[in-house]
Amino acid sequence: NVFIEPDETAVTMGRGTRRPLAAIIHDLSAGGAQLSVISSDVREGQRLSLRFDFGAEEFQIAAEVRWVRHGRRGNGQYVGVRFTELTASDRKRIVSQITQEQRRRTRDSA
Repeated sequence: NVFIEPDETAVTMGRGTRRPLAAIIHDLSAGGAQLSVISSDVREGQRLSLRFDFGAEEFQIAAEVRWVRHGRRGNGQYVGVRFTELTASDRKRIVSQITQEQRRRTRDSA
């Protein structure tokens, strides 16, 4: 799971309050991700704070929205983000999660 929160420099959402948006990860790499969100408040160029919850651990990563595509029939958006200010520790966590997911899929398909 990943939760998106606009950072201090991003456009505020709602009535002057920052409200987190839940998102689903469709593609994850050490440099960025493709997410889907129900909201239509996300804009290209917007800076976000992504809070990842990989079960045993939770951490935040700064990201910039690189592209936005609207879902079918106007339902939600697909969002491509590039991670910014990524620490070596954060990169290691992401790569570890990708490796675990690949192993799980391989095991499940056997």
